[in-house]
Amino acid sequence: YPLKSQSNNIDQGLNDKEFRSDDLMNALAPIVALPAQPRSEYKMYQEAANFVPEDLLYDTNTPHGKAFDFILNRDKRKLSGDDKHLFQRFVLTLIFYAMGGTDENDPKEHHTSSYARGGWESDSVHFLTGLHECHWVKKSLEDHFWGILSIESESDQRVGVTKCNNDMEVIELRLADLNLVGFLPEEIKWLSTLESLDMQNNHLAGPVPSALGDLDELRYLSLDGNNFSGSIPDVFTGLTNLERVYLNFNEFNGVMPSSLCFLREEGVLEDLWSDCGGYPITCTCCTVCCDMVAECDEMASQQGGSD
Repeated sequence: YPLKSQSNNIDQGLNDKEFRSDDLMNALAPIVALPAQPRSEYKMYQEAANFVPEDLLYDTNTPHGKAFDFILNRDKRKLSGDDKHLFQRFVLTLIFYAMGGTDENDPKEHHTSSYARGGWESDSVHFLTGLHECHWVKKSLEDHFWGILSIESESDQRVGVTKCNNDMEVIELRLADLNLVGFLPEEIKWLSTLESLDMQNNHLAGPVPSALGDLDELRYLSLDGNNFSGSIPDVFTGLTNLERVYLNFNEFNGVMPSSLCFLREEGVLEDLWSDCGGYPITCTCCTVCCDMVAECDEMASQQGGSD
């Protein structure tokens, strides 16, 4: 009888885990998007005639699969598919893995120094803990460099999720100076209450996701000092709260999007920095033009006393 009871408990446990896996999969699969740029770990999905999000979420060789595996198997909060914070927690976990993150508590990870391989470790900003994701934050070692550009001076000395609203929704995400590698996922748009996104001074690459245009509450965007490339997407028309945008010291090319120039002329956008000091960016509405390396100059048309 004890053996039969034990067997029943095991069967029940397996059934519960399978039910929870299906529950989470049904909730998260519809929000999954492939990276815009070709990446080796996504090749089979990017080249497939029919993309199946469920297959990607079960593939732990990808950041999406690692994020789903954490939420399903290692996350102490054990969220259900209908939890109002599930998308937020999954997207933050996905951002961690998409930017070279290593979970120190994952027995499947092969741990090497993050500075040797690029990327970051979960402990560096207290990510992937059992706490609510609004507490995935840590004091910054670079705090003396910050404060000039931040919109929230009281959080200048922290990195991670530096501010949430009363509903425990993320409104400020600061991941500057963390040796990040990889890409910014399209799923960033599901952090719909985000007001400030600071990714400056890392090694992020590829195109900027067009999903940034869905962040209607965004006021501050700092992507400077990375390796982002391609044209800047023309998706900012609806971001009427946008006050500061820093795109300089990257590898962008082409013309500054008309949507950003419109916000400079008709909106509240006060600062717009890019590598428009000659090639490769053409920008007539930028406040400051940089040379892709180290030097920046205020545009003559933006200087005090100009018509």
